[in-house]
Amino acid sequence: MAVKVNSEIDQLNTTDTELIKLAGLHVYLEPDVDSSIEINDKTFKIVDDNFNKEKSGMDAMTVQNVASGEYHVVYMGTNAHGDYGMADIKTDVHLLTEATPQQLEDGKKYFEDMEKAFGAITSVSGNSLGGGISQLRRR
Repeated sequence: MAVKVNSEIDQLNTTDTELIKLAGLHVYLEPDVDSSIEINDKTFKIVDDNFNKEKSGMDAMTVQNVASGEYHVVYMGTNAHGDYGMADIKTDVHLLTEATPQQLEDGKKYFEDMEKAFGAITSVSGNSLGGGISQLRRR
């Protein structure tokens, strides 16, 4: 028996490739809240950001896929040239220890704040250090 897939719904949802582009490029460009990003004919609206606000170096943005309504939290990875770039480097080193670095705690809090503000978060992504932060969001 063949399974029928609704390709119209699938075309609206955010793909892994689009999440990679958000985490690997667009978050580093620090787009403004209420601006939009176009990827593969989909529009992602920046609904919140946390750029250069945390002394721990945690940078992130929350986007909404306008067509599907999905919300995604995207964490920035190590950015040595950012306002708190040295904090990123210290966090990278600190990850080798057993203690949880403050940047990861700040990332978890950001995720929780976004859930309160927007409801269910469809996915969390990040590049490099941002990927590590994304894995600790529910700990």
